[in-house]
Amino acid sequence: MTKLSSNQNHTHMNNEKITLALNGYGLDSKEIKVFLALLELGVGNGHEIASKSGIIRTTTYSVLEELIRKGLVTEVKKGRIKHYTIEDPRKIIDEMEERNNLIKQVKGDLLSMYQTAEHRPMVRFYKGLSAIKELHNNILKEKGLKEYDILTAETDWLQLDEKFFSDFLQRRADKGIKTRLIIDSKSINLKHQKKNYDLKREVKYLPTEHQGAFTSEIYIMPRKVIFIAEKKELLAVEIESMDIVEAQRFMFNFLWNNIK
Repeated sequence: MTKLSSNQNHTHMNNEKITLALNGYGLDSKEIKVFLALLELGVGNGHEIASKSGIIRTTTYSVLEELIRKGLVTEVKKGRIKHYTIEDPRKIIDEMEERNNLIKQVKGDLLSMYQTAEHRPMVRFYKGLSAIKELHNNILKEKGLKEYDILTAETDWLQLDEKFFSDFLQRRADKGIKTRLIIDSKSINLKHQKKNYDLKREVKYLPTEHQGAFTSEIYIMPRKVIFIAEKKELLAVEIESMDIVEAQRFMFNFLWNNIK
């Protein structure tokens, strides 16, 4: 296998970056090859540009016409044969900088519109313990989250990774996020139940006869619902849908108001 020298490797990486930038500018792969070939040649005829770019001559001419139309290449008179040269690349640079500045100016508005849109149902899946942990970390990163409701068999949830999830409870409280929980009765003796006030939790317990009713965790948040299955397969489904949020919130409130 041939090893590239440090200079060759640097040039290769630079060419990759230039290719990505030109693609972002709107050039396709053939246009980029012809453009870069002509950039290196300075001035060239169709045969020279085709040879340098590795594109057949007939295609090279049509690509050159398109680059002329885009204002990136110009014809130059040099005897009887048509020659071509690149327009000052500062034209591209200036236009790309202008686009970047425009994106920066509207970035806040775009994110705000995305976050406040009322009707954008979305479903995400998380599989395995590491993905479930990341899901919980993301909950704590949500802007403006002040409270949410939970239906849980908390003993089963903690046993997934007691250290991580006990720490999660404390981090959630430290962020001032309040929760209402309906918990199955087998979780009533967990150590942290004595610290519910400090953990900013309000808790109600299902009657003993309904122990085992919860086979998954359900988080009912302001704009989404999260279901976490733990029994047969560790899997979470996050659904952003106000219709589902409102239905789950109604059921939670019905249970909450009817549990002594």
